Amino acid sequence: MYNIFLFFSFILLFFSNPLKNISKEYITVEIEPNLKVKAEVANTPFKRAKGLMFKEPLEKNEGMLFIFPKEKAPSFYNKNVKFNVLVLWVNKDLKVTNVSILNKNSFKTERPNEKILYVLELNADKFSNPQRFIGKTLKFL
Repeated sequence: MYNIFLFFSFILLFFSNPLKNISKEYITVEIEPNLKVKAEVANTPFKRAKGLMFKEPLEKNEGMLFIFPKEKAPSFYNKNVKFNVLVLWVNKDLKVTNVSILNKNSFKTERPNEKILYVLELNADKFSNPQRFIGKTLKFL
């Protein structure tokens, strides 16, 4: 009986999102070999709801990483955010599937084209040609 318990515990651990229970406040995300971002981790309902509201504009090497407990197609908007936000929609394989731009202090919502597990938000004003990120595979360092 104990072996069955261990087997199912292993399966659950193996197939669960390895970052959803991350205890760090920040994580380094490599988007491209020459672009690493120190991202604040939003892995609780409260942190995901608050997001970047009331924060000062991010630098090019700063971001916020939203980690969801399971794949979904969430809506994002930019109310009470002082800067334009570049949203990277990231699937379970850490591949950027789409990008969106959220205008500062706007209620206009954006959604991914497919279910995702992560969202990386960056300061849109710091990046030209954000479409170049589509298809990139992120690395969590």
